Amino acid sequence: MKSISFVKENCIDEYRTILTPERVKDYLKEGFTVYAEKGIGQGIGLEDKAYKAAGAKMVNHEQSWTISDFVVKYKAPEKEDYKYFRPELHFASFLHAEGDYALSMALVNSGMTAYAYEFVTTPDHMSPISIAPAEVAGKLAVFFGAYYLLAHKGGCGKLLANIPGASQCKIVIIGYGDAGNVAVRTASSLGAKVVVFGRNMIKLRKFQATVSPEVECYVNTSEKLAKEIKDADLVIGAILISTFDTEPIITEKMVKSMKKGSVIIDVTAGYGSGYIQTFDQNTSLEEPVFEKFGVLHCKIDNICAASAITSSESTEKLVMPILIEHAKKLYGVIENKSMLETGLICRNGKFEHPELIRHMAMYERKSRWTPCRIEQEN
Repeated sequence: MKSISFVKENCIDEYRTILTPERVKDYLKEGFTVYAEKGIGQGIGLEDKAYKAAGAKMVNHEQSWTISDFVVKYKAPEKEDYKYFRPELHFASFLHAEGDYALSMALVNSGMTAYAYEFVTTPDHMSPISIAPAEVAGKLAVFFGAYYLLAHKGGCGKLLANIPGASQCKIVIIGYGDAGNVAVRTASSLGAKVVVFGRNMIKLRKFQATVSPEVECYVNTSEKLAKEIKDADLVIGAILISTFDTEPIITEKMVKSMKKGSVIIDVTAGYGSGYIQTFDQNTSLEEPVFEKFGVLHCKIDNICAASAITSSESTEKLVMPILIEHAKKLYGVIENKSMLETGLICRNGKFEHPELIRHMAMYERKSRWTPCRIEQEN
């Protein structure tokens, strides 16, 4: 039987789903039996009866992992689900396994085949599944920043939106990819003064031509960044990759120079402190910020779960055709390589993706690190 099983998200503060009733019909139309864990849509207000009406077969948690050899979900598996890993299993989700040593070893030691949505790429090097989460994260970074700039939340008391007669809020944004791009446009549309930093002069110039003339864009140098950060009200870090060996871009000295009550949002939410030295811990939707040197710090790896409906609806539309194509490949309907296979991280007991191989070597070299799970959304 050609089938796909969809697992419910069960971790704390996670409300998203990779399947809504509307998409069930798309999978059925292609000839696949759809299994969905009971309660899969409860985080966004969808009842099981809606899935049943669409044609899905509702199963319990254990069955959702074992009833099909093609299992998918939104986020990475929880530790209690590692027992369901097996050689014949093909599994796909946002994994970020390179930042979680225990998960990586559980995946590879099981002999299963695992695919990471975040590594899926098109021939022209686009990341089709990650676009929507990155856009949501970029907008939320501005909204979270605006909220925590308010005086009763410990901020300096400046409104991010422009008000005639009042001084403009200044926002520094590092990076102008999917997340940074929408953060720039959102902040600018609210009337804030926006300063953007990037590495590539030509790409940055092309980006600048697409935004408001009031947006300032600079090639990143430590001297210029230090100058602009000093009087910033909000700093948003939105670089593509941040991991244990990433060189600092925002140093402790820069943070110490910032105004009291200013805010830093690390929307990349990578591994370790990464490119922002003062992030020695992650935050969460329950406890979004901590204060250091008088500056509020926010680094929520699942920030998009705060807008679970928007995130679920936008992401499932991107992932659905990719999952259908791969299911056809698994069940012998097509022979060509599927796009999901570009996100292959392990199979037959071996790591396949360069980032996993690099991080495993890093863990071996740096055994003093205690690997921790810090997941990225964009």
